[in-house]
Amino acid sequence: MPRHHVFRWDLDKTYLQTPFESLRGLVRTFFESAGSKVAYPGAAPVLRGIARRPGHHLYILSGSPKQMAKVLYTKLALDGVEPEEMTLKPSLEHLLKGRFRAIREQMGYKLPALLESRTRAPVGSAETLVGDDAELDPLIYSLYADLLARRIGAETLELVLAEAGVEEEERETARANLGLAPPDRGVERILIRLARETPPAELSVYGRRLVPVRDYFQIALLLFEAGRLGPVAVAEAARDVAAAGGGSGVVAESGVELVQRGAVEPAAVRAWLAAIPDSTWEIRRPLLDALELAATEEDAALPPSPDTTPDYLALYRSLRASKARVS
Repeated sequence: MPRHHVFRWDLDKTYLQTPFESLRGLVRTFFESAGSKVAYPGAAPVLRGIARRPGHHLYILSGSPKQMAKVLYTKLALDGVEPEEMTLKPSLEHLLKGRFRAIREQMGYKLPALLESRTRAPVGSAETLVGDDAELDPLIYSLYADLLARRIGAETLELVLAEAGVEEEERETARANLGLAPPDRGVERILIRLARETPPAELSVYGRRLVPVRDYFQIALLLFEAGRLGPVAVAEAARDVAAAGGGSGVVAESGVELVQRGAVEPAAVRAWLAAIPDSTWEIRRPLLDALELAATEEDAALPPSPDTTPDYLALYRSLRASKARVS
């Protein structure tokens, strides 16, 4: 396991419950105080848990405007979370320069920002990327991972950024940062929270590296299996998810659904249960019972994801067209 591990976390729709579907929601979000912002159940203990482990680095990459930096840092501090780095979108700069498309465009912002941040990360560090399906996180994160691994080259980067309408100066910076990042299979896992309840099978085009997740208990289990999160933090996340509605039964169903999709091994779930005291929480029996029942049912795992590199330009065009139709 690499000595250093970088966690890149999105905020809106991933960590924070942000209603940005409407202009009113966006305005309300901008003027909210830190104390009014609400994290998803289980999010805070997961981020606190990974930050405690030696060699872990938490980087925030969000589409929120830079003007919200103070309130976002304050909110994270209230949750006991201290990121080493936070990158926010220069929305006001785009507005003043008349780059109205860039205010909502994510590809031209996040991908160059990821490449630039990689040049500051510990050399040879592995990465876990966490985002959501509300925008283009699955595509952007997968593209970034394949760029680092040199499964695709600078020509694909150029084509996608040009399609996104990114200015030449910014495209040149992205190309330069890609050149500064040595070839490296740095991205171990991409976790995509299903904010819009996208069917997991629809995301299989991105391969096994990307795992759709429904809540922070699933995120916690995946990180525990990877050796990135301790059992107590997983239990804290499970409690939060249960308290938010449905109790231990909902948590048990969540864990089993992840097992049935083939995203996590049953042995990992049992290892977590064995690592927490019997008195810790009532989730133990419902989850074990659900695992035993699932083992007798028809295998619900998703079909194997393709091992081929996606056609990122075609995917971007398709997703952008789909979003335009919905809008």
